[in-house]
Amino acid sequence: MSGFAGIVRIGGGQEHAVEDGLCIERMAQTIASRGPDTSQSWRHSDVHFCFSLLTTSPAIQAKAQPCSLDGRIWLLGDVRLDGREDLIRSFAQRGEQLARSVTDEELVLHTFRAFGESGVAELDGDCSLVLWDAKKEKLTAFRDLTGSKPFFYFANKESLCFSNALEPLCEAPKFSARLDEQFLADYLLVSWCPDPGRTVYEQIRRLPPGFLLEYSHEGFQVRQATRLPIEELLRFKSEDEYVEHYREILHRAVRDRLASDTNVVFLSGGLDSTTVAAEAERICRSGGRTYRVTAQSLDYRPLFEDQEGEEARRVADYLKIPFELLQGGQSEPFSGWDAPGFPLPEPKHEPFQVLHVERHRRASEIARVALSGDGGDDILLGQAGPYLLNQLKKGRPITAIAELASLIWNTRKLPVLGLGIRSGILGRFGQRPDKLTLPDWLRPDFVTRLRLQDRLRDLQHKPKSEHPNHPWAYAMLTGPFWPNVLEGEDAAWSGVPLEVRAPLLDRRMVRFLLRVPAIPWCMDKQLVRRGMAGRLPMRTLTRPKEPLAEDPVRLHLNKNWRPTVAEKLASVVTEMVDPKRLENCSRRPQADETLSFLRPVTLDSWLKSVEMKRRIQ
Repeated sequence: MSGFAGIVRIGGGQEHAVEDGLCIERMAQTIASRGPDTSQSWRHSDVHFCFSLLTTSPAIQAKAQPCSLDGRIWLLGDVRLDGREDLIRSFAQRGEQLARSVTDEELVLHTFRAFGESGVAELDGDCSLVLWDAKKEKLTAFRDLTGSKPFFYFANKESLCFSNALEPLCEAPKFSARLDEQFLADYLLVSWCPDPGRTVYEQIRRLPPGFLLEYSHEGFQVRQATRLPIEELLRFKSEDEYVEHYREILHRAVRDRLASDTNVVFLSGGLDSTTVAAEAERICRSGGRTYRVTAQSLDYRPLFEDQEGEEARRVADYLKIPFELLQGGQSEPFSGWDAPGFPLPEPKHEPFQVLHVERHRRASEIARVALSGDGGDDILLGQAGPYLLNQLKKGRPITAIAELASLIWNTRKLPVLGLGIRSGILGRFGQRPDKLTLPDWLRPDFVTRLRLQDRLRDLQHKPKSEHPNHPWAYAMLTGPFWPNVLEGEDAAWSGVPLEVRAPLLDRRMVRFLLRVPAIPWCMDKQLVRRGMAGRLPMRTLTRPKEPLAEDPVRLHLNKNWRPTVAEKLASVVTEMVDPKRLENCSRRPQADETLSFLRPVTLDSWLKSVEMKRRIQ
């Protein structure tokens, strides 16, 4: 994932230009590891940009940034477009012939010139970028709808600073390390911050997915530019058509993400990542190309008899692709966090983050692109209730009854109705409605000042979803969950130049699946099981969705592992947390079903890692 950062100070003058030039050089140093192929800095009037390139392919990338078609509009960012051929064809239909060698960055610039901001917002792919209009002295920033590439910024009356990583902004002019209390409060309540615009720093903001930012003489604004559409159901004449359409879109989603050399697939024993691996290998084999696919898996042996690694190995053997298994059972929770340079840009409640870092490090030794199976569950583990109710509302009771009866006859079981979506979404966040309680180690004055009882209640509210057939899936795909997961795959969290891509969250795939009738295709992934018949082992195709067999943290607790509750917590933590009550909770962890007492410990560890670099104000 290439790195970029910039400072825009309209009318700043020569004095500020010198200061900003020094700052941009420091920012360039912080992003150098993200793009080892080249590093550049650039100044034009009142703007300073820096860029580091990670060459990943298959799309043709600009070797230097910012880039421009006309010397007026300049693009800086990290761009990977889907459906290049279709996009080039659409320009040809308008009478504008573009060479097949056109870069993705140039395609964005052509789109912006032809269709403006709305055209860029509707591009398919992974994008985090800015467009600088030198004539109007206006900067426009975009982040793609999926949120696969981050974008951070802070603005004041004098300037705008931005980057696709947090660390460069800590080097920007007038940066303040003051922490965002609401972010910290959410972290202590539910282990992460669901607000898509906040970061751990009060001054720095995230640009939410599908939003754009504008900065000029006229001021500063952030607004939504696009959203996932709600479209009519697809009604094909035969079941085979659904399967063929699924296979074609899967093919395009994987093909557009494969690098031109080695590709690593993060493989589990489930259906999603194995589907990605099978299609990737099929493309490489049938195309007669030089690139290849390898698989990497992780299990928790010897801590317990975790079967995921062996199930993944079985698929790799079936596909005849190289396979590596990492065993994490020896790693204690939160080990490695105190190592110098351990990548933790924000607090993270991931007990085995060290395994995540090691997995990415090993993958980066042989590849620059890794594929994941993220996003395969939301639609295809569907709920029958909303779909059936919508059929009844549309006056199709016979169709609804017939489809339900056929499903029950073929599967010999009742489908999941799921007429409510709240518990499902909270479950994805590691919480259940009946387990969201206010931790007793929070200081009463902090609870009162931030109204945390109300905040906890808000977190349990049923998310709004307008989708008539797939409300739970639509809520998940338009909410903060997946951007948070995908951002965790960024190089800032692994410390290595590796780009992780998620074909199953391809916007073309998501839009197609949201139009597929829930019965029968979205009942227990029937569409995938049909579509991958003959391409995956029968054992994998018939294997039910299973959670992790054991909780590794609890197993370590049962073996008398205890987190180190520091004698002297950071002052920021003690302003929110009562150390004595926290110590009491850590001594009786079995009474804490969600292990919430670990959150202040991980927050304290993060703060102390930051204090190694700078003093927290």
